[in-house]
Amino acid sequence: MDEIKRRSKPIWFVYLIFSALLAFLIITSMRTTLAEAPAREAVMDLGPWGLVTLQLEPDPHPLPPDSQVRLEFNAWDSRRRPILPDEIEYAYGRAGDDLVVGTGSAQMEGPGSSTFIGRAQFPEAGKWWLRVWLRKGDLRSQVRFNLKVVEQTR
Repeated sequence: MDEIKRRSKPIWFVYLIFSALLAFLIITSMRTTLAEAPAREAVMDLGPWGLVTLQLEPDPHPLPPDSQVRLEFNAWDSRRRPILPDEIEYAYGRAGDDLVVGTGSAQMEGPGSSTFIGRAQFPEAGKWWLRVWLRKGDLRSQVRFNLKVVEQTR
C-alpha cells in the first residue's frame, strides 16, 4: 500500500508542472497578441478644444492587401462629446520607411454625422503606418496609427 502512495505523488507533480507550463504559454501568447495589436485610438492636443481622441475603424478587418479599405474616423473631446473637424487628411506608408505610398482626405459621412470616411489601398501585406491630420479652425494636429495588412488564406 505504501508503494502505491509513493508512486502517485510524482504523477500529480508532473500534472502540476504541465498545467503551470500550459498556463504560462497561454498568457505569453495573449500578451504577444495584445502587444502587436494596432491601436485604434490616438489622442492629440487641439488647443481650446483640449485633448481630442481620434478613433480609427478600418473595414474590412483584418486589412487585405491590394483592395480598397474603408477608413472610418470619429473624434471626441475628453467628455466624450463629438468633435466635428473642418478637415481630416491622411497619408500612409510601410513601417520602417517614411516614404508616403498614398494620401487622401476623409469626408463627412452625411448631414448631422460625426463620422468621417476615407479610402486607402495597401499594395502588399506587412506593417504600415497611417498618419492623420485633423484641422479645426486655425489649429492642426496629427496622430499616427500602426496597421497590419494580412494576406488572406482561403
